[in-house]
Amino acid sequence: MTRRIPSLVAVALALSLCAIGCESPNSDSGTTSKAMEQRMREIEKRMKDSMPKTQQIALAQKPDPAVVRKVQDQLKTLNEYLEPAPSGKIDMVTVNAIEAFQHRAGLKEDGLLNEETLRKLEEAAKNAPQQGATTNPAG
Repeated sequence: MTRRIPSLVAVALALSLCAIGCESPNSDSGTTSKAMEQRMREIEKRMKDSMPKTQQIALAQKPDPAVVRKVQDQLKTLNEYLEPAPSGKIDMVTVNAIEAFQHRAGLKEDGLLNEETLRKLEEAAKNAPQQGATTNPAG
């Protein structure tokens, strides 16, 4: 369920942008810009309101970007974070990856970077097979 939310948000955003782009522009570009800005705020509010409360809370976290980058690296080692490079930002991809790890580790699936999640993640990443490591050395 939580993995579908980013795609639903993306669809809602794409549809809203398409609707905005299809309207005829006003002769006063300042008014059009303000109206578009207002519509975007309304869309953002509707998208946030449609998210489960736990994800809103998880996205509102303000951890140190270095910590987030480390967590994303660890999640990548565990094949939970699939982005090409860690961003150091808490976003839906990161929250979903944290929730997936929490589920697998038997933790509360809230997407929060609490002490228990960080400790278990560190432990799991250390015990994970290294990416690109081979079990049969060439010889």
